[in-house]
Amino acid sequence: MNALYTVMLFLFTFGIVTGTMNTLGVFDTALPPYGATVNDSQVTDLQSGALTTPLNVFNAFMIPIMFLRIIGQGVLALFVVAPMLHDYMTMFGAPDKWAWTIALMVQAPLTLITIFGLYEWWTGRQVS
Repeated sequence: MNALYTVMLFLFTFGIVTGTMNTLGVFDTALPPYGATVNDSQVTDLQSGALTTPLNVFNAFMIPIMFLRIIGQGVLALFVVAPMLHDYMTMFGAPDKWAWTIALMVQAPLTLITIFGLYEWWTGRQVS
């Protein structure tokens, strides 16, 4: 397997998985305030609000839109490695200059592999 296909497959799969998790709301990102406590009166019964039918009318429209959004997030993951890595590094206290340097050192080989892979695909010749 070509290096382009390996890298793009990984990034595309990573984007699709994270996009699916975000779109479906698998994990709640809202944090309770510091020192929050829960009383018995604040707990609600989830079974009382359950629907009797598993699907509603809008699922026929929402599923294709959700699918296109997830595919779009998978494609977007191919291009956002450097900004995402930069944000994570600065969030953990790395200086801005070093964060961009390391993020671009990670992004540069991915971009180079993508360019060479597209060249090989368009010309039909392998670059050695």
